[in-house]
Amino acid sequence: MKRLNSVFVLLLHRDALMKLNRTLFPLSLIVILILFPALDTPNLLANFEKGSIELVDDWFVNSQIVDFSQDFRANMFFNYVNESLGIEFYPRLTLHTEFNSPLNLTGYLSRKIKKEVAEFGIQLDSNSGNITLGINGSIIAKVLTSDYFMINITEGVSNSIASYDSIIGENLSVPINFNPIIISVEEQLIEDVDSISVAITPITRLEGTITLSAMIFDEQLEWVSGDDIYFDDVSVFKNMSDFLVYIEDISLNFQDVYLRISSFLTTISFVTTLGTIKQHFIIDLESVEWEEGAQLAGEFVVFLLDALFDIEDQAFLIVIDKASFPISGVLMVLIIPLVFISLKRLRKR
Repeated sequence: MKRLNSVFVLLLHRDALMKLNRTLFPLSLIVILILFPALDTPNLLANFEKGSIELVDDWFVNSQIVDFSQDFRANMFFNYVNESLGIEFYPRLTLHTEFNSPLNLTGYLSRKIKKEVAEFGIQLDSNSGNITLGINGSIIAKVLTSDYFMINITEGVSNSIASYDSIIGENLSVPINFNPIIISVEEQLIEDVDSISVAITPITRLEGTITLSAMIFDEQLEWVSGDDIYFDDVSVFKNMSDFLVYIEDISLNFQDVYLRISSFLTTISFVTTLGTIKQHFIIDLESVEWEEGAQLAGEFVVFLLDALFDIEDQAFLIVIDKASFPISGVLMVLIIPLVFISLKRLRKR
């Protein structure tokens, strides 16, 4: 009878241990899932405010450049016919762009860490770059007094590149580099002139306001100037060796952007039996009102830039010192194996 009672008590004890095991295992997982994100996430509720830095030596600083460049090519096939004027145009053109605008990322972390809290600053700016546009193709044309003829459009080589210091800011004036557009007609439209070619180089600028925005610590930030620095308090362990920052959803924002054409650099060439005759001149458009056209052209360039400017999410470290891992992280690494070892031993019993 005593042996039966002992067996019964042992079974009850084993059953209790199994129930305890079933309870401890999910609780342990819940604790792990709660603590680990807390260690990796420096700040869950961000509240950034703009500020400035007086002494750089008071901060841990890291800066890196994202070398961003992108090309775009599009075919433009369309027809234009005006029967009343007897004009027909059938363009078959290819537009290509080269966009180079490196992004500079700078992070600041205060050296003064009080109660595992430090001030963090973030600065984003676009470095010097350029935007180049070029056109190639042909146009089949017909005017009232002629048969169909071919207009060839080739792309010349630009002697200079229009570069800008930054693509973000208010009341910007960003130069756009057009490779020379060479329009040639091989047909003999004029007596004693075998062919005519016109080389046109538009001198243009993109004007308006362009800002840069990004998501940091789940808060949307916007930079109107590369000098802007956003600050917020973040959780930092005193013996942490580095601070990881994620920058997501990087994009450009355009406001009242126009494409202003200030002038055309033009060269007309006549190929005759006596040789080639060239005439250089400048068509000044500064005094020409072209608001609707400037806005339409600006919208087209904005469409191109918006399609081209696609920078992936970035992550970079602000190095603090060469200290070891946080003591809390070390404790977690030691505790987790002990929990699983204990659970395993309980199962064997």
